[in-house]
Amino acid sequence: MYKKKDYVDILPSFVKSVDFTVGTQLKTCYNYLEKSEIALTLKPEEALALLDSQFGDEKVRLFAVKKLALLDDYMIALYMP
Repeated sequence: MYKKKDYVDILPSFVKSVDFTVGTQLKTCYNYLEKSEIALTLKPEEALALLDSQFGDEKVRLFAVKKLALLDDYMIALYMP
């Protein structure tokens, strides 16, 4: 399957491929974010890519924010522009 180091590329690519106007694709995306091994084991810093302006969906961005909430203030400060 996929190596862990590839996750940072896989998850954003998957989400980019979703047509958020198609209900079945939307549901699949949300289920993937909630239940897939890749999403569950994604490191918080790898979730930063999902906060890019390309990802406007509220649930996708909430997923990324929840991952970032696992970092302490010092680590978050390292990623702030």
